[in-house]
Amino acid sequence: MFIRIQNEHHPYFPEVWNLLQSAFHTGERRDLETLKRTLADEQMQLLVWEENHEF
Repeated sequence: MFIRIQNEHHPYFPEVWNLLQSAFHTGERRDLETLKRTLADEQMQLLVWEENHEF
C-alpha cells in the first residue's frame, strides 16, 4: 500500500530523508528545509510503499 509523507512529523520521514540523501548526487539533492516546504504543497506527493509496517 502506498503511504503519503506530508511532513517531517511522519514516522517514516527520517528513513525517507536518509534514502533521498543516498539516492541523489550532491548537486541534485534538496536541502531539508526545501523538502519540508515542498511537502507542504498539496500538489506534491511523496509516496512510499509500505508492506508489513515497513517501507
